[in-house]
Amino acid sequence: MKNIISTSIIVPAPLEKVWEFISDFSNADHQVIAVESTKNIGKDGRIVTFKNGHQVEEKLQEKKSNTNLRWSQVSKKGFVPLKNIEGEINIIPSGKDTKLTFSFYYDTIMGPIGWMMNVIMVRKKLTQIAEKNTKKIQKYFSPLF
Repeated sequence: MKNIISTSIIVPAPLEKVWEFISDFSNADHQVIAVESTKNIGKDGRIVTFKNGHQVEEKLQEKKSNTNLRWSQVSKKGFVPLKNIEGEINIIPSGKDTKLTFSFYYDTIMGPIGWMMNVIMVRKKLTQIAEKNTKKIQKYFSPLF
């Protein structure tokens, strides 16, 4: 069974501007917290290196014009007790602003130990990451509009 973490926020910008920003898959340093660097791999892939040294490869899975962006992650360096990790951003108009929803879908590994790690820390950490990522995007637009 997939675990789901989701958080939403209102971004003070029109949908078209938010879509232009989030659909630029090479823009991880402005969209994701604690990014040290991003290296593009072709048109639909990137390697993201975080400030703690952890590295993930992300591949774009789906891009629906002006509404949805979905990607998958493969851990490259550093241990994460997860598999089949996917991220998704959905946007819809909210008056002159945009409602942005950031979600993670994932499975745990290591049987009961992975399940317990999820209950104790992983779920909480991914929720914090999702919330910080949405706030970072919101903050990016705040001085612009």
